[in-house]
Amino acid sequence: MVVLFQFSPTGVVLRRLSEGGWGVLEWDFRGNRSALFDEIEDGGIRASSSYSSHEIDEHENERAMDGLQDRVLMLKRLTGDIHEEVEGHNRMLDRMGNDMDSSRGILSGTMDKFKMKS
Repeated sequence: MVVLFQFSPTGVVLRRLSEGGWGVLEWDFRGNRSALFDEIEDGGIRASSSYSSHEIDEHENERAMDGLQDRVLMLKRLTGDIHEEVEGHNRMLDRMGNDMDSSRGILSGTMDKFKMKS
């Protein structure tokens, strides 16, 4: 099984090649990033008579925390997927090691039979 990671400014793509073909998992954090930074890049929120700068700062902090929480959850899911992939590879390597040990025993027995015949 082959695993490829592609990181971009807008997200993470995990491509997994298994027996059934390529599986693609995508995490797009562009929505969170734009929610966090686009208004700031466009000049931010302006104080009006109904909102104090303290309320605006609190609102922006809440939005920033929500965005960070989304990113942490995305990274948690990604690390969970990586963990599952590694566990699968470890199981496959264990099976392959057992198969190699079995093959070694069979070949050793075959070689002993050839030695007895010659």
